[in-house]
Amino acid sequence: MEELDDKLAKRIAFLGMEESGKSTFLSVLQKKFGSLYNLKPTTGAQRNSLNILGYKFQIWDYGGQKIYRDEYIKKSHKFLTDNDIIYYFVDVQGDNIDESFEYFQQLMKVSEIKSIDTSRVFILIHKMDPDKRELPEIQQRAEEIKNKFGSLKNVTFFETSIYDYWSIINSFSQGLKQITVIKDLFKKLLKEFARATFSSSIILLEENLLILEKHSSNEENLQIAQSALKQFLNSWVEDSIKDDSSKRITDVIDFWTDIELENGKAYFQKFSFKDDTYFITCYSKNPKTEMLILKKLPELGYRVFEITKGYFS
Repeated sequence: MEELDDKLAKRIAFLGMEESGKSTFLSVLQKKFGSLYNLKPTTGAQRNSLNILGYKFQIWDYGGQKIYRDEYIKKSHKFLTDNDIIYYFVDVQGDNIDESFEYFQQLMKVSEIKSIDTSRVFILIHKMDPDKRELPEIQQRAEEIKNKFGSLKNVTFFETSIYDYWSIINSFSQGLKQITVIKDLFKKLLKEFARATFSSSIILLEENLLILEKHSSNEENLQIAQSALKQFLNSWVEDSIKDDSSKRITDVIDFWTDIELENGKAYFQKFSFKDDTYFITCYSKNPKTEMLILKKLPELGYRVFEITKGYFS
């Protein structure tokens, strides 16, 4: 398979059984909502590209049919080398959890995968659809997956669904944070902003809506901010699917919007500098801080721009 020469090139593997949802996950990640119901089974390993903050991510979607799985294991030196992150998909609604676990066991014994740090291996309990996730049988299967896969390797689990856009970007963003090296700069920047504006929580996203960093005074406030962001993004995705279009989020958040919450207000703002776009979500319990937040947000956006350009120039 093709080698990556660029030092900022990163390689991500989407692995799992057939029909576990790898390709639809990727389509949602790329905001190709119109193609969700017309996808054909992936043949072999297919490469997709995504540029994020100067990094060139190559996402390899590995077809999950047995003929391909056997070949990946047999020729691991050809198919499974140089991966920076592993996302392994398990269909919580399917009947092949045991077979999927066996495949995962095989992969973890391959030297090219075994050498990857556990912080970079993610199990996606996929197809946890909003209308089914609370069903007893689905909850039981999700717990079974955690027990089986967690016993083999100390990995991180995410419950995801293409009908819950937040679950897609949140799970994928957590992986990216493991391999991007400027996250500490963002963390410090958000902490300083929160102190200056008395904000309870703040979330920074790049133009693909992937989360760069979060800061919050406590876990409860972070959950409130994330819930507001989830509500807004999922609403946008639902409208896009209904319209059979891929309306850009920049067309929805043209400049500024906010949401009234029971205990405060959440603010969403877009910042564009030349060809770069960022989104900032800010949650404040105190309405008196609104003018201060409005005043400081543009400065925060520009400092984000300076950090990324200074690092990648």
